[in-house]
Amino acid sequence: MVSDLYPEGALAHFTGVTMIIREVIIQLVRKLLLWDKRHTPFTIVGMEKDVKMNITIDIPQATHPQHKTWNGSVGGRIDRMDIMDIDGRPTLRIVDYKTGKPKSGPATIEDIFLPSDRNAHGYYLQTFLYALVMSRKQELPVAPSLFYVLAADEDYDPMLRLGKDTVSDIRNFAKEYEEGLRRVITEIFDPTRPFTQSDSKHCEYCDFRRLCGR
Repeated sequence: MVSDLYPEGALAHFTGVTMIIREVIIQLVRKLLLWDKRHTPFTIVGMEKDVKMNITIDIPQATHPQHKTWNGSVGGRIDRMDIMDIDGRPTLRIVDYKTGKPKSGPATIEDIFLPSDRNAHGYYLQTFLYALVMSRKQELPVAPSLFYVLAADEDYDPMLRLGKDTVSDIRNFAKEYEEGLRRVITEIFDPTRPFTQSDSKHCEYCDFRRLCGR
């Protein structure tokens, strides 16, 4: 129990709900550490790492000459990066931790960017982006991974798949992924495309729900 991990009286100021939350967190951490132990050796090379890449997008539909090109950056924060042998070769693993239940993944890169599937496969879009950025910064193969801690039993494999194919190196899909990413960004800046809100069922946990008034 959680009380065994702290000195007597150290948890006296916590409420019952807080104690339950702490117990859940400890169990998740234990589950993660056991998975790591079973998959040694590996080398952690980064935690909570902010990464980004510059990107230039042409917006031919823009009416003002200064708006016909967008120069910006895309990226995010990687939960963890480690190097381990995968299929007999050292590979940089990009790990994004999730506490929910695993979801079925897309069959193809194109599926990630379909308007009807963007919410369902948003984690793929995110983790593939991190992997693409890191593939341009070093020479090792880069494997994107979604680590659902609740599913981390002995045989659990967090590496992402497209259909039945494991994505063991993002470079094998980089061109197609970047084309899809550019297409989505172009749509966002296209003044001829009206803004449409997401289905309200996706709004509950959205970071921007207060901005749009949902």
